[in-house]
Amino acid sequence: RMIPAYSLLAAPDFYPHVDQSELLDWWLYRVPTALRNNIWSIPPLTLADQRSAANINLRKYGADIRPENRTPTALVGLEGSARTQRSLGSEAQVARVSSLPDAAAGIYQPGWDVSTDVTFDPGLGEQVLHLAAYGLGSPFPEDAKLCAALSAYWPGVAPDAARSAGRRAIAPMTDREVGLVKGVPAWDGVPGPRRVTIQGQDYVETDNFDHVDYVTNTLADKFTMVETMKVSQQDYQTRVLATARMYRLIGDIWNLEQDLSGVHRRFRLLSFGQGRASDATIEEAEQATGLTFDDRACRYDMALVGSTEPIKLDPNDLTETRWLRHEEIELVLQIVVGERPELAYRISHGSWAIHQLKVS
Repeated sequence: RMIPAYSLLAAPDFYPHVDQSELLDWWLYRVPTALRNNIWSIPPLTLADQRSAANINLRKYGADIRPENRTPTALVGLEGSARTQRSLGSEAQVARVSSLPDAAAGIYQPGWDVSTDVTFDPGLGEQVLHLAAYGLGSPFPEDAKLCAALSAYWPGVAPDAARSAGRRAIAPMTDREVGLVKGVPAWDGVPGPRRVTIQGQDYVETDNFDHVDYVTNTLADKFTMVETMKVSQQDYQTRVLATARMYRLIGDIWNLEQDLSGVHRRFRLLSFGQGRASDATIEEAEQATGLTFDDRACRYDMALVGSTEPIKLDPNDLTETRWLRHEEIELVLQIVVGERPELAYRISHGSWAIHQLKVS
């Protein structure tokens, strides 16, 4: 029997050096239970963790795809088998080979690399769940927008644009990755939240995500992997765990106990940096507290916000579709998180303090 190949035209993997399978093992066996349950509502399952047939609707075109074959064979290229690598300016080259079963996202609702559908099979006399690319958002950019806005809905694949969408971040992107550093483009062409002053009042300013057009940005070549391709497996895992610990600190300070939804509603991630050597605030916190943080330590600027008001760029231009959202800043909480159990924090440029997290 000749078994037909089933290939996919999938959305891009913005983190080529982050492996879903490794991420799942790390989350299951190395993340403390008290934090694990507050990270992902959907675990980072891989394509290999799922079992479903290929698209049986292709049989109408002569493909001998059988619904009972729920474990399609994967052809995996050897490391370095790509003959050429494309250089992105002076940046490091991207490893172009990835093992799709371990590097693609699982749970296909709606899916990142592939989705699913259910079709009645007369031979079996029942409905069959099968893979299907047409279940994705069309075109792909708008589907990417939804997944990115939902706090890295597909971990290790989709960027986490939650802070731009006014949601709680899980694997936040650094200020460089969201285009807040001069001369560095945002991964999706949309600059992240920034601090602005209007008539003496400080605000968190963001593009209203409901009006952000990923299709237009794609056609204008505004998407880039220049920064996200630099994120290693360890970098990604570090920022996920550090962010979970950061939210736990806020819950402790504001007596929110386990109600992290309260943290999400009132606090906005204004600025995020990863790497001790590249962030002067981390060194400042060390000098003030006597703590020593590791090289991958993370720094967060969390804004406690009040009222929210969308403001149009030009109220007299009825064709303008890009809106801005301004949220009044009541205070800014700076937090430094490393591998050690102690975290450093200060409120609105006050004195640095130490907080001991009790997480098992």
